[in-house]
Amino acid sequence: MADLSLADALTEPPPEIEEEIKRDFIATLEAEAFDDVVGETVGKTDYIPLLDVDEKTGNSESKKKPCSDTSQVEGAPSSKPTVLANGDHGIEGNDTTEA
Repeated sequence: MADLSLADALTEPPPEIEEEIKRDFIATLEAEAFDDVVGETVGKTDYIPLLDVDEKTGNSESKKKPCSDTSQVEGAPSSKPTVLANGDHGIEGNDTTEA
């Protein structure tokens, strides 16, 4: 290994900087052959973009219908009793099956 000193660093010319490589990444991807092994295709009419809802833009596709069941928010108590799938009501303290 060569002995280096501060004088060497100040007197030696800077190393040559390589030229920046510029290429079109998208054009490279489009030029590659694509083998569709799944066979699924999506037409432009079937595609629904997943975008944030922004009321300022006039995009009607991004606007969603409001959820009709807003009373069932996790952690928020509801004033109405909850009817469960088995017919029970989600009311605590009304256990009439005690012996």
